[in-house]
Amino acid sequence: MRSTADRIRHAISFEILALLIVTPMGAWLFDKPLHEIGVVTVVSASIATGWNYLYNLGFAHALRRLSGTVRKTVPIRVLHAVTFEIGLLFVLMPLSALPALWAQRPRCLLRQCPQGIHQPRPAHFEVYSVSPDLV
Repeated sequence: MRSTADRIRHAISFEILALLIVTPMGAWLFDKPLHEIGVVTVVSASIATGWNYLYNLGFAHALRRLSGTVRKTVPIRVLHAVTFEIGLLFVLMPLSALPALWAQRPRCLLRQCPQGIHQPRPAHFEVYSVSPDLV
């Protein structure tokens, strides 16, 4: 099995290489500024680095326990890669949806927004609050 230092070196070097490729390509494909895509890719790479370390460590321990060795055949390597990516998708997809959800949040629920722009409250809001006319 690999040492802890070797696992950390492998995970970090892989993510740095991915950042160097994905960040400019993502900025170009999505027509966004490099710094906006950069934030998304750095956060995603940080999460992926942690996931890479933990997943590979767990997979190696499970493989050694089940087969007595950490040698991987081609089918085991395919299983390893596919399950790694599926696990990473389950972690990153909700996080990548947060900016879209944040952009759709109601700007203010008050009758008068701080910027002075009137935005009516949703109808259900009156049911749960005391009307200013009754106070």
